[in-house]
Amino acid sequence: MNIVDLRNRFIAVSKQEPVDSIELLHFAKLCYVRGDIQIVDYREVVKQLEQENNYTPEGLDQAKL
Repeated sequence: MNIVDLRNRFIAVSKQEPVDSIELLHFAKLCYVRGDIQIVDYREVVKQLEQENNYTPEGLDQAKL
């Protein structure tokens, strides 16, 4: 699974575009908890979103440190 697949799944479920990558991260977590996606897919999507947006789980922008 990649970000595009996750985004399309988000749109199909919520009938709207995601506001930001944080919303996609929350949606990915929800899908994983519900058993809709495998752990491998969840990890891959999180990794892609973190790389794309320089996002860290603590909410820190490492580039600014």
